[in-house]
Amino acid sequence: MVNTLYAPYKIGGAEKSVQLLAEELAAKGHEVTVATLHENVEVENIHMNGVNVVRFPLKNIYWPYAGNHSFIRRCVWHINDIYNRKMLSLVARYFSKKEFDVVHTNNLTGFSVAIWTWAKNREIPIVHTSRDYSLIHPNGTLFKKGKNMDPLCLESRIYSFIKKRISNNVSVYVGISDYIKKLHVATGFFKRSEKTVIYNSVTANQCIKRHGRDKIVLGYLGRIEEEKGVEVLLNALSKFKGMEIKIAGKGSEDYIKYLNEKYINTEMSFLGVVNANDFFPRIDYLIVPSMWNEPLGRVVLEAASFGIPSIGSAKGGIPEIIKDCQTGYIFNSESQLIDVLKKINGKSKDDYFSMAKNAWDYSHQFDSGLIVDQYTSAYELARIR
Repeated sequence: MVNTLYAPYKIGGAEKSVQLLAEELAAKGHEVTVATLHENVEVENIHMNGVNVVRFPLKNIYWPYAGNHSFIRRCVWHINDIYNRKMLSLVARYFSKKEFDVVHTNNLTGFSVAIWTWAKNREIPIVHTSRDYSLIHPNGTLFKKGKNMDPLCLESRIYSFIKKRISNNVSVYVGISDYIKKLHVATGFFKRSEKTVIYNSVTANQCIKRHGRDKIVLGYLGRIEEEKGVEVLLNALSKFKGMEIKIAGKGSEDYIKYLNEKYINTEMSFLGVVNANDFFPRIDYLIVPSMWNEPLGRVVLEAASFGIPSIGSAKGGIPEIIKDCQTGYIFNSESQLIDVLKKINGKSKDDYFSMAKNAWDYSHQFDSGLIVDQYTSAYELARIR
């Protein structure tokens, strides 16, 4: 398996999903090696929870997850990352005597699609899973200046031209949602690949037993950034009394200060980085107000695994994992979010408990064992093509 980052290093849901998949595959008796990147200058090989983890140094002009860089340096970095021959050479040398049945690539930032050339030259079948939009554009969120970008814009077409051609080496293409799969296909990727959707997995949890609260407690869990729609949520919530919002995750100090000052009359608390096991028992509903087209929104599945209904924006893959009015609610605008908040404000405790149970039952469709079986089928398909 190949992914830009791997535990304990992570930015979002992709790293967690890859780790869960790798460890579940190892637990089922498969030999799993994960190739990933780190900031150090030497290759590091460790064994973690049954998985062989090989951390490669990044062969580019800087480590992208620390510090700020000039526009020119960023441009050079991304040009190198279109097809990074140095990473190709490093990986090829290190694994020259290692035999693999399948190479499963995920986020390739840093490695680049040169990894596909290495696997193709070795005649190893390739399965690729898209977990963001970084194949299409250097801005892997396709969100800029408060708006979702056109994936067919000139920048994207130039940046992805070589990548699209090399994607023909991929035997089986997997999207973590139907949305992200269709977007990559529509932009010209994976023309010769078998295509399927495999959602992210979650581990089974106990459905939270609540005794009922007089005050509705909403929760937000994720990066505290503009594209995540935190202000859409707070604008809507400011219209209500008797509702509380707990916001957990990383964000810049300046942005959090701005939010505290702007929404001074809203009952909210910033918790910083928290453990999901500690967070979900403290809330009644999870809110995912994203403005950008989330590839999936695995936090919705995590919440459901605890019996927490979600209120999510109709962006990207989010509507695919919320059954509207059954396991949660979907909204298209701030005014619709206000309507949803009115609805839950008037909901009886029995009705709430029924929705919570629906969410918990629904989460079993994404059990890690079932998802691993789907990937195993994808690997077998790649081997016989």
